[in-house]
Amino acid sequence: MSAFKTLTIELGNDNQSSVSFRLFDKTSYWTDPATYDFGSSRKVVVDLQNMKDKNGLRIDPSHLYIIGFWSTGDKPIVIDKVFLDY
Repeated sequence: MSAFKTLTIELGNDNQSSVSFRLFDKTSYWTDPATYDFGSSRKVVVDLQNMKDKNGLRIDPSHLYIIGFWSTGDKPIVIDKVFLDY
């Protein structure tokens, strides 16, 4: 995905379960990812060239091994759109 500028994710329902979108540049789920919280929005735009983990360390877009959603699990996550832009 390193050739792209942004990744946009849009939910098809209101965020009622602390939904976040996470991108890992390491093979272990227990490492620190770039995390994007939806908050009260249904949309997140990820600047793929400027991703950072919680410690401010750069996430490498040319080596993304795990990409996915996280939530508290009490409500379904409905995904409406996911798209990449140059």
